Amino acid sequence: MQFKSGSWNEILAMAKKENKPIFIDISASWCGYCKRMKANVFTDIEVAKYYNSTFINVSVDGEKGEGIELVKKYGVKGYPTFVFLNPDGSLAFQTSGYHNQEKFLELGKNANNK
Repeated sequence: MQFKSGSWNEILAMAKKENKPIFIDISASWCGYCKRMKANVFTDIEVAKYYNSTFINVSVDGEKGEGIELVKKYGVKGYPTFVFLNPDGSLAFQTSGYHNQEKFLELGKNANNK
């Protein structure tokens, strides 16, 4: 998956301009399941193809920088947490924990239909 960089305001502006929903991966450097998602799921060709074409993808460390504010805003209780936002920045769907490729693809498709 391709993750965009930039400030949170820049990401929101990009989503609005492109009229694309936002996917946020909120993780922590010490999180084992986060590392498994990055190694096994985010690298899957079908997952990457769908998420890259459908969402503005963002990955943040929930314990650093703007990630701390996103953790507070979305009430993150554990890692990894996945937040799906509509193009206007409103919450569409949120979930947490490890998901295999098939389940993660299904989550993205369901979130995009909300």
